[in-house]
Amino acid sequence: DGRWWQHEWTVKVDPDAVFFPWRLKVKLYPFYRAGDFNGPALFVGNCDRSWHGGPPKLKLFGSLEVFSRNALGMYKANGQQCKDNLDWEGWGEDFFMQNCME
Repeated sequence: DGRWWQHEWTVKVDPDAVFFPWRLKVKLYPFYRAGDFNGPALFVGNCDRSWHGGPPKLKLFGSLEVFSRNALGMYKANGQQCKDNLDWEGWGEDFFMQNCME
């Protein structure tokens, strides 16, 4: 319905997660100021695990997924390319979105 377009950030929280929005807001403010609708397309990596022996790298993983307004706008415009070009079947939504955003 487009409500996400009226906000700087969109947060997907699993139903069994404890979430304090005001704490996240303070952390995000330096990256995307309130009312700045022309900010960068960002997502928040929240897991720095190493996978398959590679170096640790921040990944989008877990019960909280955070996207800037323009990141979701880019997904809305180009998400079909991700579905067409990524071998996504069997992936969780967090891994799919990370790969699509990269």
